[in-house]
Amino acid sequence: RSTLFPYTTLFRSALAPAKATTWQKSVKGPGETTPGQRIYNKGDEHMSEQNSRKTGRALIVVDVQNDFVEGGALAVTGGNDLAARIAVLLKDPDFMGRYDQIILTRDWHIDPGSHFSDSPDYVKSWPVHCVAETPGAAFVDPLEQAHHNIKVTIVDKGMFDDAYSGFQGITSFNTPLAGFLRSRGVKAVDVVGIATDYCVKATALDAAREGFDTTVIASLCVGINPDSITQALKVDLPAAGVNVTDTIPTEGAV
Repeated sequence: RSTLFPYTTLFRSALAPAKATTWQKSVKGPGETTPGQRIYNKGDEHMSEQNSRKTGRALIVVDVQNDFVEGGALAVTGGNDLAARIAVLLKDPDFMGRYDQIILTRDWHIDPGSHFSDSPDYVKSWPVHCVAETPGAAFVDPLEQAHHNIKVTIVDKGMFDDAYSGFQGITSFNTPLAGFLRSRGVKAVDVVGIATDYCVKATALDAAREGFDTTVIASLCVGINPDSITQALKVDLPAAGVNVTDTIPTEGAV
C-alpha cells in the first residue's frame, strides 16, 4: 500500500487518537481559516441573521466530492446535478434560516486498509477514491464555490478505516461530530448527499442512535443501487426512527 500512499509513514502514528488530533490540526483546505472551518461574508445579511438565531437544527451534507460524481472514481449518477442543487439552496435565505450549523462531511482517506482493493467487491471494498489532498477528495465545484461565503464545519472521516458515517469522523475542532453538535445546542439534523444507500444511510442511522431528531431529505440525495436505495428509505431508516421526506424544508418548517 505504500505505493499508493508514499506519505503514509508520515501519518502512521496518527493511528493513536492523540496523534490523529495533531494531524487533523495540520490540515487546511483552500480558503480555510482553521482546518475545516470557513467564515461567511459579513456582508451576507441573511447568513448573519441565520447565525444569530437558534433553531436547534443542523444540515449535514454527506460526501459531495469529485470522486463520487460523474467522472470520478466511484461515480454516482446524478451527483453533479445534486451538487448544483445543494449549492443553490446554500444561498437561499429561506432554506438557510432553518439551520444553526452547516456540516460538510468528506471521505479523507490516507491508508484505509481493506477499504481499498484492486479487486473490490463494491460492498465492503472499493477502488481507490477520495485520497486526502487530491482533486478526487475535493468538494464538487458548485458546492466548493457556494460554501466559501457561509460558515461551515468540515468533518473528515476514513483516514485509516472505511468510516461510512459522518459520526465516525472528526471536526475541525478536534471533536467527534455528535459532541460538536450537542455543544452547540443542536437537537435535530437534516441529512442530504451521496450516497443514499451507503454514507447518507450510515450517517442518518448514527444520528438517530445519538439521540438527534433525524430527517433524510431523499430528494437531495442520490444513491447507487435502486434496490438498496429502496431498502434504506422504506425500511432501514424508518425502522430506526429516521424521518424520510422528499419535501425540501424552508425556514420555520418542522
